[in-house]
Order: sequence, then structure tokens, then C-alpha cells
Amino acid sequence: MYVIDENHRQSKKPNPKKRKIQMAVVRTPVLNVNSFNKSFSGINAKVNPLTDADLKKASAFAPAVKHYVATTDRWVQLAVMTALRSKKHLYVHGKAGSGKDALFQQVANQFRIPFINLSFKEGVDVNEWIIRREIKAEQGGFSTKIEEGVLLKAIKGFTSEDGSKIPYMILISDMDRALPSQLEVLRQALQEGTSAYLINPIDGEPINVLEGTLFVMTGNSGLDGDLRGNMVSNRLDASILNRLVCIRANNPTDEFFIKILANEFPTLTKDQCQLLISCMNATSKMAEELALPIEISIRTTKAWARLAIDSLECGLAKNFKQAIQFGFDGVIDGFFSNPVQAESIRGAIDNIVGGSAEAVL
Repeated sequence: MYVIDENHRQSKKPNPKKRKIQMAVVRTPVLNVNSFNKSFSGINAKVNPLTDADLKKASAFAPAVKHYVATTDRWVQLAVMTALRSKKHLYVHGKAGSGKDALFQQVANQFRIPFINLSFKEGVDVNEWIIRREIKAEQGGFSTKIEEGVLLKAIKGFTSEDGSKIPYMILISDMDRALPSQLEVLRQALQEGTSAYLINPIDGEPINVLEGTLFVMTGNSGLDGDLRGNMVSNRLDASILNRLVCIRANNPTDEFFIKILANEFPTLTKDQCQLLISCMNATSKMAEELALPIEISIRTTKAWARLAIDSLECGLAKNFKQAIQFGFDGVIDGFFSNPVQAESIRGAIDNIVGGSAEAVL
């Protein structure tokens, strides 16, 4: 938007016979000039007036999920609606590969929401998300540098050019693998409205969470545990879950998985994608029956597909079924030091593709 600034006049002495004012056009900042509404997964919401450059500069950019395929499942609409409209914190759980983390990364990308992604990995110190200590060796000893962690920066909000604060979406994966002490650090931050806060682990002072900040937790287990019994998970604290809207992700259909493979690997035919998904289902079922600690999901299958395509292109495999066998050796067989367990899973795809990759060599 532009305005006319009458304070910028000609520097020359005005002619009394012909008074002329020099009008200079100057740009003035306009709040929310880039703000507009859009639709994603059936939900309409306002897009924040931020650019990719703004978000990248603050390490708050959610890159678009490559080859993203949106489902039409009811839980997706519910999760997105909850995230963008009601500002309720979420826990979304379901089978690995059902698109939980990808969904919220894509939501943040589409609506330009400041975004960080953390994970409850083994041994992670949640307090380091709040205050980071960096110890450096110096001549004659050591020095300690203390600075704000990524979570502390995020709960304060993103400062836009006009000085306003925009709340973050904070995605924390593998909630069901968190220890009770790790979750306890976040308990008060998961409250609603202006009562939410984190505790500074150094001085014990509370740090307010900007109202509107959205915590999204994801995991494989529900309150009643992991029904498949083959994922490492911890008992979830019901009093913490009560602060969240809990959504169970439905198991994706084969058609959905075929779309994902077809989008990412355009050289594959639909029949080849179907063959890979059939192998994924068979090996996953066998791993569950043998109670093996491995989750064979669409992520596994995408790596499997890549190796299968490579083996065809370099001539190691004569056809796609043999290529699948090579893919199995590169992606799944290597997990196990005991070849008997690997062969047990391999047997699950013998009826689908037949033979063995070794026979080709």
C-alpha cells in the first residue's frame, strides 16, 4: 500500500505564480499485508504474513514434505482443525508411517507457522531444550557459555517485522518413548492460555509460554500401550494426556501407500508399487508374529524401492521381483546379526516374488 507524503516538497523556492508541490511516493508498512486464507485438508485458515526467508533466518521454517500425499481420513481433518482453530495441544498416535509428523510439518509449511521439531530420543536432556550449556576448553581451564535453548526461544513466539508475536507450532515426536521425568518438565507448559509456563532449570524461575503456542506430540502407543507389542514405549501419564486432545491415526490403506510410492518414484508402475506394498505387509506381519523389535513401515519400503530401482538400473537384477530381493538384503536383512531371523522374514516374501537374490549372482 502506498501513501502520499506532502512533507517532501521541492527544494527550490516555489514560484508564486505557479505553486507546485512535489509529491513523493513512499512505502509505509502495512500490518498483515501478506495475510490471506487458504484451504488445506478441507480446513480453511489464515496464512501468517511471513516469508520463507523470515522463517529460515530464525530457524523456524518447516520445509514442505517432498511428495506429500494427503489422506481423506476423518482423523486428519480433526487434527488439522484442532491445531489451527481451537489451539488445543495434541497427541496423535498410530502406526509408524501413517503420516503423523509429516502432516503437521506440512500444516506449518502451508500456513507459514513458525515451527520446530524435537524428539524424545534416548538420553535426551529436555532441560537442554530450555537452557543450553556449552563448555569450551580455553588456555588455563574451561569456560561455560549459557544460552537459550530452541524450546525456550519458541515459547516466546516469533517476532515479526511489525513487532507482533506469532505463536509457534512445536512438534515433539515419540512421546511414548519419553521417561516420566522428561514429560514432567513439560507438564506446566501444556496448560492452556496464559497459565502455561516452563521452569528455568538454572534459577527455577517460571518462563511464560506465549498464548496460542501449539504443542503437537506424536507416538505409536496409546494410553493402553502398544497393541502390537513390538515397539519400545513407556507408560503414558494420564494426567498429562488429560491436557491434550488425543487422536488415534487410522491405519493407512494400501491405496494410500501406493500413491506415496508412485509420487516419489514415477518410474514405478502401479503393479510394481502394489508388489512392494504386499511385501511390506507380509514382512511386517511376520516380524509381529516373531515378536521381533523392528517396525517395517512405508519409510522402510521407500528405501526398499530405491534399492530395487538401483539394482535394475545397474543390471544386478533381471526383473523387478529379483530387484525386490536385492532391496530386502539392503534394507531389512542387515538389521539382524542372526541370519535365521532374517531368513524367517525373507520367507514371508518368497510366495510373493519367489526365489532368492543370491541365485541371480
